[in-house]
Amino acid sequence: MTYIRTKKIGGKYEYRQLVETYREDGKHRQRVLAHLGKHETLEEAIDAARAKVEVANSEKFREAIRRTEGCERTIRRRYSEQLERYHGGEIPSSTTVGDRARLRPVPRDARGDNTEVEVPVEVEEYRRAFGDVGEGVDVTYYGSRMHYRGFLRFRDDVQSYEYWSEKAERLEHTYNRRKARLEKLEAVLDSERKARLDKLEAKVAALGGGD
Repeated sequence: MTYIRTKKIGGKYEYRQLVETYREDGKHRQRVLAHLGKHETLEEAIDAARAKVEVANSEKFREAIRRTEGCERTIRRRYSEQLERYHGGEIPSSTTVGDRARLRPVPRDARGDNTEVEVPVEVEEYRRAFGDVGEGVDVTYYGSRMHYRGFLRFRDDVQSYEYWSEKAERLEHTYNRRKARLEKLEAVLDSERKARLDKLEAKVAALGGGD
């Protein structure tokens, strides 16, 4: 037997559950079949869950996927050689890029009077690998007078890819979670309908047997 159980949270909000009672080892027991939230019936909860799935699969999700794929194509087209040479052909994280290029703020007292900070040869090579390097007058925050415009564009492209891929991942997680809840509720409803049908058929059979 199943019924709707209502609970109060904090003495203010009502929360409903679809509960089944059964006997085990001669004792009456209960188990929760579905959490219905504020909805009064299983069907209402399913309708609400279906609406949430549709929202999660909205244009925002599809846009995030498109933007992620577009950023990846751009990076691979522009920097295929650099990706192979320095990152094993994979798109690195922005943290990895920053660490490799030593893009850390250099304390002013460490720079002295507009004095460049010496960096390892491999760091300078990495900064220059993306082209469009020009010399400036003042020492930048990463300790050099050189302006690594090509590298900075690469870093910006990586950050854009990272932003959209993380957003797509979050939206996909939301969609999958909501879809799983909907499927669980629908499975409970199917089971309920089957149980009612089985009970009806048993009654019909019993009536037929009495004639």
